Amino acid sequence: MRTLRGLALAGLLGMALVAAPFLVAPAHADPADPDVYTTPGGHYTNGRYWFTNCEMYSSDVVRCRTEIWAHLVTYTDGKYRRMEGWNFNNLTYLPAPAASWAGNNLARDKEWTSGDRRWRTECNTAVTGSGGCRSYVWTKKVRAVGPIPDVHPATFQFEPIEGWVFNNIVMFSSAPVPAITQIPSYVLDRAVLDWRGFGPLKLGASLERMIDMGYLTTDKHIEAGYQCNTLEDSAALRGRGIRIGNGITVDGIHPPMRVGGELFLIQLRTPFASTIDGAQVGMTIGQIRVLYGDDFDVIKVNNYTYTSGADHGRPIWLGRVFHGDSRLLFLVTTDATPLAESDKVTRIFLEKTNKPDGEVPSLC
Repeated sequence: MRTLRGLALAGLLGMALVAAPFLVAPAHADPADPDVYTTPGGHYTNGRYWFTNCEMYSSDVVRCRTEIWAHLVTYTDGKYRRMEGWNFNNLTYLPAPAASWAGNNLARDKEWTSGDRRWRTECNTAVTGSGGCRSYVWTKKVRAVGPIPDVHPATFQFEPIEGWVFNNIVMFSSAPVPAITQIPSYVLDRAVLDWRGFGPLKLGASLERMIDMGYLTTDKHIEAGYQCNTLEDSAALRGRGIRIGNGITVDGIHPPMRVGGELFLIQLRTPFASTIDGAQVGMTIGQIRVLYGDDFDVIKVNNYTYTSGADHGRPIWLGRVFHGDSRLLFLVTTDATPLAESDKVTRIFLEKTNKPDGEVPSLC
């Protein structure tokens, strides 16, 4: 999926004679969310979609490149156009000893020219903070101004501008800031299931962006207008025992195929991860009850639609916890009645729902 996504981005940028970078201020993420600039993988933070890839810049310096889903200004067939796509946001060099940057213009106060581009770096200022540098590049670009009053809302005026544009940040290690000499762990490996979702897999997120970030694939055969099971969870999810629900609408089976819909269900199938309260697949009903107290109840359901294979059609038990328009479900498959406190949970679901409490969620 990164390959497809990269080709799509390259196509957009290839058409752009001048693209206006959409620099976005650092996201003030919820404490449960990893930093988008230093954590590999796709992110959905503060209502924006991000993708970060980290690599070794040198033997002891890690560099992360962050892109953001935003509008680009392109020039095609003699016209400026405002298009959506992945756009470079910034580079982040993770904490490393200052000695690793000896002689490098990205890590000292300096203005210089590289090729035909002007650069400027400032270090340890009010903007950069102590122990860091920021670099800017002088850029000519085009800015969309609009929409134009009394004209179709998608119509914009465009104007050429130039100026300093933020490009990257360098962070120095110190006693309170240890050096990071290896690529950080993947965003999914840091996630927990809370009421918003599982890390970047947040309830209400665009399924189309989930494809772009590599969490869903279109490898499965797709029929035009068919609204169920037309996307597959990616290997990154399946390998961790994570599934996500997608009630979608697909327009067309050939490119440019458009996928609509939002993420409404997250499923944990293995003890790989836990809820924010510490519940995991494999725990007993009694252990789950201790975590949630009076908010936890259990019901018995026949022909539950989330079950499959040998479990399909069997009576199952659901432990439930409600929160606003979402609910946690703890599935136990057993023919025993009544349910024992020692029976173990085999799956955990988080579902966005507006159904009455007594109804069982369904998946087409």
